[in-house]
Amino acid sequence: MGVDVSSDSTRYLAFVAAAEQGSLSGAARELGYTPSGIIRLVNALEAELSLELLRRTSKGITLTSEGAKLLPAARQVVRAHALASQLASRLRGVEVGEITVGTKHSAAAIWLPRIAVAFAEKHPGIDMRVEEGGTSQVVALLEQGRVDCALLTSRAEGFSWLALQNVELVAWLPPGHPYARAKRVPAQVFDGQPFVRTHLETAMDADQYLKDCGVVPDVKLTSADSYTTYLLVEAGLGASLNVAPMAAAWTGKVAVVPVDPPYQLQFGLAYPKGRVSPAAAEFIACSEQVKRRWLE
Repeated sequence: MGVDVSSDSTRYLAFVAAAEQGSLSGAARELGYTPSGIIRLVNALEAELSLELLRRTSKGITLTSEGAKLLPAARQVVRAHALASQLASRLRGVEVGEITVGTKHSAAAIWLPRIAVAFAEKHPGIDMRVEEGGTSQVVALLEQGRVDCALLTSRAEGFSWLALQNVELVAWLPPGHPYARAKRVPAQVFDGQPFVRTHLETAMDADQYLKDCGVVPDVKLTSADSYTTYLLVEAGLGASLNVAPMAAAWTGKVAVVPVDPPYQLQFGLAYPKGRVSPAAAEFIACSEQVKRRWLE
């Protein structure tokens, strides 16, 4: 006999939240329930399926093997219910819902604010959540169905792609650097030299570029965001690499010089092929409108 999930999607939502948060209390905070309420929902789902999905420990919770296998399907149930709710709201003439956007760090700083403003003005009843990370992290969220779409600097295999902007990789050089006034800076200049790296925990486009060029800089400092990196470079503590638009609005003394050999990236929006939620469809449409207004 099949399981009727149409009226029990909240149980799946509680299970997914607990699995992703790693704790019942974390799931409770995310969903606005009490921890005991989350426990009741998960217990009800386990009883319904005759499976143990979560194992409680003193440090939190872990997925059982059965829970790990069920999790992707549970995410699909949650997404299907959200899609149905959004469609129903539209049919009633009331636009409500939620969209979760994944974004790479650089795209978050350059493209997301513009799109988010346009989206909020047009759809004030739709809440937006943002999940930020490196390319591999954001693509994994997209593959797992944990984000509706993702702003990236390269195509995600198996997903539709809306190209937004081609950008060039540039060097950030301290004042007085020998190449500060050059038209381009050779990649070999960074080999063995002081370097400030952004987002230590994630693989960045600059890392791939340096690897392709056979360059290993002396990473003296790391920072959690690009603006901090910019200030460290300005202070003379090393050079760095970033995308050209990142520092366009900053007025420090850092020299911004294109690299040689040149290296281009493409900002774009990745989203599932086929049907997307109404909120995601509107976000895609807003992205296209912002592109036309800003670049065309």
